[in-house]
Amino acid sequence: MEQRVFRSWKETIVGDTVREATSDEVSELKKENQRLKVMIADLVLRYDIVKKSLDMLD
Repeated sequence: MEQRVFRSWKETIVGDTVREATSDEVSELKKENQRLKVMIADLVLRYDIVKKSLDMLD
């Protein structure tokens, strides 16, 4: 990571404090987590299909 990017990122989070997440935030994070799990499952399936197709060419 470039120093400039790291410093910018660090300056952004320096002001952050620890706090409890709201129920709305937790709900949104759960939805995002589920969406990402589906995305990963789809990518793994596509990878397997491509790999099997390439293995058939050998």
